Amino acid sequence: MKTSRSTLNRWKITALAAVMASTAGLWMSDAQALALGKVTVRSALGEPLRAEIDLPEISTAEFESLKATPAGIEAFRSAGY
Repeated sequence: MKTSRSTLNRWKITALAAVMASTAGLWMSDAQALALGKVTVRSALGEPLRAEIDLPEISTAEFESLKATPAGIEAFRSAGY
């Protein structure tokens, strides 16, 4: 299957948007901000998204209480997906 450059770029943008929407679940109720580092997508086109996100400025307490969950449907709708 041949993929055009435009389709690939759109997929990368969609994947990044999904990763960013998914990180909405990373914020704890008492946290004001969370620094995100490099995002590395490990999945191929057409596969479920697998990505690694560096968290460069996270304390031990924050790390121990961290829970990552997918964003709700409303977050995707507000992002235009």
